[in-house]
Amino acid sequence: MNTLLRALVAVISGAKLPDSPTFWETIQFQLTGLAIVMAALAGLWFMSAAVGWAFKQAGQRHKPVMTPNPEPAAVNAPAAVIAAAVAAIIDEPHKIVSMAPASGNNPWTSHGREQIFSSHKVPRRS
Repeated sequence: MNTLLRALVAVISGAKLPDSPTFWETIQFQLTGLAIVMAALAGLWFMSAAVGWAFKQAGQRHKPVMTPNPEPAAVNAPAAVIAAAVAAIIDEPHKIVSMAPASGNNPWTSHGREQIFSSHKVPRRS
C-alpha cells in the first residue's frame, strides 16, 4: 500500500515510467492510474448523489397537499385525453361536441392501402 501511495505521488508530480520498466513497475503504474480514475468517478458519484438529495429535500418541502375527490365520478378516459390535448394546443375556449368511433369504410384509408399494395412487385411463377 505504501508503494502504491509513492507511485501515486510520483504520477501526480509528473514522473513517468523508465524506458524499460520492470513488470512490477508497470503493474504499479497501471494500478495508480486505476486508483485515480476510480477516485474521480467516486467523487462525481458523491456530488451527483448530494445534488439529488438536495433536490429531493427541496421537492418534499414544496409538495402540494392533495385532497381526494369526494364523489368518484365515472371518467370517460378518451374524452378526457382529447380535451386535455385540445386545451394544450388551443388557447381559446373550446367544447367537444361529439365523439364517434372511426369507421372501417373510410375511402382515404382504402385508397392508401390500394396504392401501397399496387407499388409492390410480386414475382409471378411461370
